[in-house]
Amino acid sequence: MDIDLAGKTIGRVRKTQKAKRLLDQAVIWGALILSLLLIAIASTNLLVNKSNQGLSGRIKTKEKEIESMSKIESQQVYLTGKLASFGILVKTHEVHQAVADTVFNLIPSGTSLKGFEVDETGLINLSGTVPGWQLLSRLFDNLKEPTGPLTVSGFKIKQINFSGGGGINFDLELNLKT
Repeated sequence: MDIDLAGKTIGRVRKTQKAKRLLDQAVIWGALILSLLLIAIASTNLLVNKSNQGLSGRIKTKEKEIESMSKIESQQVYLTGKLASFGILVKTHEVHQAVADTVFNLIPSGTSLKGFEVDETGLINLSGTVPGWQLLSRLFDNLKEPTGPLTVSGFKIKQINFSGGGGINFDLELNLKT
């Protein structure tokens, strides 16, 4: 009886070689897939770098444009500030003009002014001389009637006295309503 021990060994060797070939093919395909994956990642990296360089160039161009316009911007900021200041100046000039117009509209002709002051609270101190009681009465009537451009909200007689030349001196405090 012949026992063939080599048949079992050959079968085992064949199975091992078959498994080894499958493993070798899996390694080759895995290496191929891995290398394709690395090539794809490297290509994507190159495209992203190129895109970043293009964006960096455009950013530098825009920065230069912005820097070139900084002089214009500083001039614009300067002019805007000056215009705002000028607007306030015009507005205060209009208010002062309205106060002066109102006061001079109140005073009847023939009255001579000695003093005209406006303090920081808006109180107006007015002093002057009238030749007679009729003009003083007309001045008081004018203070009670509405005038333009502003109206008198209240007045106070500080002093009335006779001058040496026959006139009547007066000192008044006026409040104007804006």
